[in-house]
This record gives sequence, C-alpha cells and structure tokens, in this order.
Amino acid sequence: MFKYCMHVWTRLAPIDHLDARVQSLRRHMISKGLADVLVYGEGKELPCLNELSYVDFDLFSGHELGGLAKSLEEVALKRAEFTLEISEMLDHIRVAQDAGVDILFDPFGN
Repeated sequence: MFKYCMHVWTRLAPIDHLDARVQSLRRHMISKGLADVLVYGEGKELPCLNELSYVDFDLFSGHELGGLAKSLEEVALKRAEFTLEISEMLDHIRVAQDAGVDILFDPFGN
C-alpha cells in the first residue's frame, strides 16, 4: 500500500519513527497522484519542493513554510485535479505557522 504523509510536526520530536517520543500534531495522507507530481513532476521545478523524495524525510520550518505554501499553490494552478487536496495541505501549513511548529514530509507513511 502506498503511503506518503505530511505531518504538522513538533520541533522537539526526533525524526525517527521508532522513537516513542515522536509527536505528529496532524497528519495528511497524500495521494499517489499528487505525491508523484510533487516528487517527479511540477514539484521539481519549484525551489521549495525540488528536494522532496520517496527515500528521505523532508522538514520545513519557520520562513520556509511560506515558500512551501506558495509552491503548493503554484502546483494547484497547474494541476486543477489536486486543488482540493492541496487546499487541505495548505490548512495544515497554516496550523503549523500559527503554532510555530514544522511540516514534515514522510515518504514512509508513519
């Protein structure tokens, strides 16, 4: 089963899915279609998204969250079929910004 997640992530939590102290405040399961677009498609053209992969975690924090949101909005403009899902992801980014925490992309679906 395909699993690629975006978490609203606490800064104090280590990036190790085996550690019981890991804290995800919110999780969004990204569809295979959108994940492929972010990892291989339009995401490769955008500075904030071009490092996303299926083999490693990617953490965004502080001022990077604004750039991440803008990049996702650009993808939504190009790929209307993902507008609703990207809107949900943008809600998660706003929660992270308001709480002063991070966004973690997890290609292992933990």
